[in-house]
Amino acid sequence: MIRVTNYQYIRNEAVSSSLQNLLNNKHLYQSETITSKALAFKETYGNGKPTEQAISEVELAKKYFFMPWNFICDTNNEKPNNDDIVIPNIETYCHLCKTRTAFKAISSVESSLHIPAQSEKRQVHLLSFMCQKCSITNVDFAITRSGMKLTLVGRSPIETIEAPPFIPKALRKYYSEAVIDRNAGATLQGLFMLRTLLEQYWKSLNLRPNPSRPTGDELGDAYNESLPDDFKQRFPSLREIYAELSKAMHNAQSDNTLFDNSRSKIDEHFDAKRLFKI
Repeated sequence: MIRVTNYQYIRNEAVSSSLQNLLNNKHLYQSETITSKALAFKETYGNGKPTEQAISEVELAKKYFFMPWNFICDTNNEKPNNDDIVIPNIETYCHLCKTRTAFKAISSVESSLHIPAQSEKRQVHLLSFMCQKCSITNVDFAITRSGMKLTLVGRSPIETIEAPPFIPKALRKYYSEAVIDRNAGATLQGLFMLRTLLEQYWKSLNLRPNPSRPTGDELGDAYNESLPDDFKQRFPSLREIYAELSKAMHNAQSDNTLFDNSRSKIDEHFDAKRLFKI
């Protein structure tokens, strides 16, 4: 095993990997913390498990995390200095290509915050990326760094969530907005959007229950009656999901578990309707 003693290199690789995961997979106000284990991954050269020696060495390397982080764009394919952290390529949604695709960093602006020397280093990074498919669309991110933690505090344009293809087209905007709300920590608003999705779906079916201006509960009852008995026994009930969402809203209950379970059941219901052509 070759020992890695270039602590700056270890740091740069770990920070780059964590930044990529933050921008690829996380959402507004979520964070990615770089741990000693993450820093040591290069020591193993492929076996995926950091050694005790590697972790010990990384502890010595932590001094580099109390220095400014200098992100650079790999636009000219020039070899970076040891102090430079090359911004990795990321994957995100392109509004022009209408798909999730690769983006490359084209601009980096950094500002160090004035805080006491003994405190953790704090910085604000503004990173701009360009779509590698159309070479037109830009996405900008604002990231704060505090010690060994990166937090996504802003992005433009706002995150786009693609609704599954089995969700009716007219409902996909409600679905996407619900997930974006949930991801950004506004779960109560997300619950409201899921409830709105169900109401709008039932209204689009022209079920015509009595009375002529039915409530959401009455629409749900009429929809439930329209389904085959076998389907109702095998798959989640939108009427029951609606009731649970309504209860949470009336109680101002911001329930992440309820949101995730309701979304999963809505997916299962509509996917089954597609499968059985109901």
